Amino acid sequence: MSFLYPIKSRNIDGRQQTVTKTLPISSAFGPRGSGFHNGIDIPVPVGSYFQAPFDGYLSNSVNPSGGNQVIITSVDSTQRFGFAHLKNLEISDTLIDERDGRPVSKGTIIGLSGNTGNSTGPHLHLTYTLNGEKKDPAKLSYDFTNVQPPIVDPGPVSLPLPVFPGFAIIIILILILLVTRYLKGNRGIGNIEGTQSLQT
Repeated sequence: MSFLYPIKSRNIDGRQQTVTKTLPISSAFGPRGSGFHNGIDIPVPVGSYFQAPFDGYLSNSVNPSGGNQVIITSVDSTQRFGFAHLKNLEISDTLIDERDGRPVSKGTIIGLSGNTGNSTGPHLHLTYTLNGEKKDPAKLSYDFTNVQPPIVDPGPVSLPLPVFPGFAIIIILILILLVTRYLKGNRGIGNIEGTQSLQT
């Protein structure tokens, strides 16, 4: 099963840059120090957009460790994605109306990344749960087919000359040739008729 990649875009100097491939991970899933890291950390600038990887239902919470958090649960309740250290809940609350269980569609922007809670720098802490068991989000298959490529400034734009298919050019040339011959033929007939009339 493939999921829409959770990070939609990165906030670069106030402009959202579309993400088209998986981003580097600063802290992996698994044992970390004396504890266990239940997700992955993806460094992204504060204010980067993240989105719903599938259709589901939203809830949010705040705690000293994870800071501002949003969770999306799949329609059949077997899967969950968690997003922690978000910028603030005001952004998320406007989308989920401070109520648990609001339905959301795949690809909907559900919040902004931040640096809240027990965080050493701006990043998104991403968790994935399947049937109640935490799994490594980095091992999932992600889909980028429905995202637009990053907008690139092409610089000065010059208008291209019109381009016609080859067969159209040939047809136009043939028509010109036929019309030219027709006109020449008409002039010739007029001359012949004029000559005959003078002879009679």
